[in-house]
Amino acid sequence: MHEERNFVPDKTPKKPSSGSTSSYYSSDPYDVWDYDAPDDFADEWAEEFGDGNYDDGYEDAYDYWESERD
Repeated sequence: MHEERNFVPDKTPKKPSSGSTSSYYSSDPYDVWDYDAPDDFADEWAEEFGDGNYDDGYEDAYDYWESERD
């Protein structure tokens, strides 16, 4: 019998691990590639980009998505 679990994504920006043997490290701590549309990304991350203020951060988050996806 399988137990159902609700997945809650970790919204903490990722930091490189020291001593990693991998030569790959994403310079994007917000995983913009997980979002198909800038509106979705901005809605999710607006408060982070606005230091707790959704309205202040929405446009910055939107612009960040666009710059990382280019």
